[in-house]
Amino acid sequence: MRQSADRLLDLGSESGLPESTAHAHYFLGLCHYERNELDDAEKHIAAVVKAPYVVNVHNHSYSAFALALTYEATGRSNDAREVVDAVADLAMTARNASLVQSAQAFRAELAIRQGRIAEAVQWASTFDPHPFFVEYRFYMPQLTLA
Repeated sequence: MRQSADRLLDLGSESGLPESTAHAHYFLGLCHYERNELDDAEKHIAAVVKAPYVVNVHNHSYSAFALALTYEATGRSNDAREVVDAVADLAMTARNASLVQSAQAFRAELAIRQGRIAEAVQWASTFDPHPFFVEYRFYMPQLTLA
């Protein structure tokens, strides 16, 4: 994945394709996150989050979820919550029901990781999961319910 993302970053930069470049940063960030290279993960993922109109709203939001977990892993819990709150606000403003549901699920995921179990249990009591299907997203709401 890293080799493909590096190549995509080169091609996107050379060809002036900002969406391709953003996808490359997204995948590079995920690769670094999974390897616990959190400074590099933050650098790449933040590049996507700081350019919300370059990628579609779902790619931006799932990048923000990855950034929130990167912040959480580095002890920046307040920053993690702020990122998730920004996604939730964007989803509400856009009136995007599926993104609202994803943002609420991710809030519960973050609550679990931060020890706020009652908040996650409250979310779980109202969550109506859609059928699970494979995507290349960083986060799947159905897994939080599990």
